[in-house]
Amino acid sequence: MNSKNLCYCNPSTEDCSCSLGINPYNQTVGLEDIKCYDDIKMSRSLYTEDILNVSRTIKIIEFDNFKYNINHLPTNEYRIEAVKSVFLLSLAYETEPNKEEAFVQDQSSVKTNLPVSVILRQQLNIKKSKNKSLAITSCIKTGNTLVFTDFYNYRLIICNSDGTDIHHISLSYTPYYMTVVNSNTVAVSCTPDKTILIINISTGSVTSTINIRGDCYGISYNDNNLYVVIGRSIIHVMDLTGKVIRTIPLPSHRIFDITVDRNRLVCIDETSIYNCSFYGTPIWKFKKDTFKDLRRVTTDNEGNVYVANYNTNTVVVVSDDGQHHKEILTKSDGLNKSWGIYFDKKDKILLVSNDFDASMFDVRKNENKHE
Repeated sequence: MNSKNLCYCNPSTEDCSCSLGINPYNQTVGLEDIKCYDDIKMSRSLYTEDILNVSRTIKIIEFDNFKYNINHLPTNEYRIEAVKSVFLLSLAYETEPNKEEAFVQDQSSVKTNLPVSVILRQQLNIKKSKNKSLAITSCIKTGNTLVFTDFYNYRLIICNSDGTDIHHISLSYTPYYMTVVNSNTVAVSCTPDKTILIINISTGSVTSTINIRGDCYGISYNDNNLYVVIGRSIIHVMDLTGKVIRTIPLPSHRIFDITVDRNRLVCIDETSIYNCSFYGTPIWKFKKDTFKDLRRVTTDNEGNVYVANYNTNTVVVVSDDGQHHKEILTKSDGLNKSWGIYFDKKDKILLVSNDFDASMFDVRKNENKHE
């Protein structure tokens, strides 16, 4: 290599055929090729949720002849925006054709006559103080109690199903995903902290802390076990002490959220819904052009799948066989950057949360059948 700098090589003026990469902490990372890759660490960012806020290694390729450590952003405004743009593009262009081609749903055959409708039951304002900013990332309903994860303020928000008696449980970690364990207990996945908290919502106490080897994302409880997305590519099935019982491969390396429904796993990445067996075997995949930023997933009593689409302010329901779908909620129904979604199978109520408020909808099955 004939370069003036071991880390930054300009291929237009220098010979970059062999570049010695230096990481942001001045440690040798070995020989790299002409593209001069460099591993970097991301910092947490509130408004870009799981994609940007987790300590996770990626690689950036030859941009503007510079390399960046996102933990220490450059001061120049143009270069700050460049870092953001390149990073988002690097995520957007991740592809896994070998894993997905075998079970991609033929979208031309999918019908839009799913006989499901919703009626607004109640809108809820869960923001006690007008001056307090919230960032609700997930929600659940257990009995007459609603629970929300407030990422921004490191806490759970709890209230009655009619929106009264709002109170909080302060946490030492950043809550992202949540699942019901029993009527008094929830499990909370704290993604950037690699931690799962078991919390008694009646007493307001953390009864157990589970340290995870890897970033933990979506979480679901079924048959005395937790199903936890690790590193966006596998599931660890563990008991409530954190003992890993088995590992399940996922159909994508971009999975955010998961729910366990009967004898299957339903999971999502930013653009697709995946239906898999308990062993990770793909059954079907559902993808729409309007799916740009899926955040959370839930299922009803019949196995229909509901997803919240953050950027389009919509909720879409897909049949349990992946053959029918319907857009059931839009911005006109009060959706505004919706993250959380949860179906209460006992009361047949769909709970959807925005950044600072939420709505409950009665879900009804129409009499007509699929055509």
